[in-house]
Amino acid sequence: MTGKGAALAILMLATTAVVSSCQGEQPSHGNAAPAPPTAPSPHTRAATDPILGVSGPAGGPPPECVESVVQRKQYVPTAEFNVKGQQGDTISYEVLKKDGSTSGASSGVFGPGQQGAYFATGVPNDEIQRITISAQGQVGVPGQCVITTIQ
Repeated sequence: MTGKGAALAILMLATTAVVSSCQGEQPSHGNAAPAPPTAPSPHTRAATDPILGVSGPAGGPPPECVESVVQRKQYVPTAEFNVKGQQGDTISYEVLKKDGSTSGASSGVFGPGQQGAYFATGVPNDEIQRITISAQGQVGVPGQCVITTIQ
């Protein structure tokens, strides 16, 4: 193969790898997709740690979600977010719209190596009053948190 042919073959291979790596990252509206794979995390939570990283007073309203666990995608027209977790967790959300209607979805149970779930609600930000995120798991304290600042 000539030098020019080899360079072209390498360029085509690199382009194929980039396109292939992007294919799994398109979320379905209203459905949870596993977060992109990451290196295994050495961190596992203790049985007394809140799954969502924050807990509110017993019987009180849920606290605001913390960025270390719930990362919102900002400056997009609809609410999208990633919730970190670990094997055995189940994450769900409910969007309360300003007109009083609701919609939501669930991640299902996280499998081995899964460290998060990505949610694309499909609900325009200007229609949202609040998003409530709920978590249950095999390890950690179940709970809820809310997103009240929608951008």
